[in-house]
Amino acid sequence: MGDKVLKIVYFMFGDPKKKSLEHRLFNTVAFVNGALNIFGAFSSFYLENFMVIFLLNFISGILLIGMYFLSRIRSIYYSLFWPFNFIILVYLSSMWFFNGGSVGGNHYYFIPALVIATILLRNHNVWIVYLVYAAVSVFLYGIEYFHRDLVKMYPNDVERYLDAGGNYLFVQILTGLLIFILTRNLNIERKKSDSLLLSILPETVAEELKKNDFVVPIRYESVTVLFTDMAGFTKIAETMSPEELLNELDLFFGSSIPSLKITEWKKSKRSETPTWPQADFPL
Repeated sequence: MGDKVLKIVYFMFGDPKKKSLEHRLFNTVAFVNGALNIFGAFSSFYLENFMVIFLLNFISGILLIGMYFLSRIRSIYYSLFWPFNFIILVYLSSMWFFNGGSVGGNHYYFIPALVIATILLRNHNVWIVYLVYAAVSVFLYGIEYFHRDLVKMYPNDVERYLDAGGNYLFVQILTGLLIFILTRNLNIERKKSDSLLLSILPETVAEELKKNDFVVPIRYESVTVLFTDMAGFTKIAETMSPEELLNELDLFFGSSIPSLKITEWKKSKRSETPTWPQADFPL
């Protein structure tokens, strides 16, 4: 069951092995926000200005879903960064004027929107992104302060609490989902990094490198490196774990050289055969 769910998630938002974290996050955010905006368009019937709210939610939802398909199919999410943020800011600003202003619930979305923009910005200038979002916020509060008549307020407290409370709850869910996605993807990236490191270095060296950012060299007065030419070695090695392979080699060579004990498995970048056994005494 879990594998099927993961396959569906990877199909919809991208495989972690093929798509970057930013790309998958963009796909997720665009799809989820687009779908929820379309759903929200049909659930705002109780509001006095239902038609305006409906059009804003529905049109923005369609545009976000369109961006999701462009990003998922054509892999151009990086080019969609500013159009995506433009749609989000226009939508939130419009909802500010038509749905309660600062006492409504839509201004809550500016916080996760900025967080998402920061994660997705990649090579974009972070200060420009922050400046744009700050300028929009100052503009909206300024307009409401000096021209309160331009902001459509709720006709009663019931509508206000229903709408603002629902939006606040949704922002909590959205933020939790965002953190879950980031945490999960961070763990995936960490596992990939650890796997790559362990494929190059022994585990003890890799752990020391991760902890200290450097490895203290160990000096050996003498060492024995055993070179052999074994028919079908690579094919046989593919079917065994490193421990099993060491035991087999130890058994084979130990019977020929009684005092030989293979203790480590070393890797070389220069050797055509990437690994060789190391004995624990000099010949």
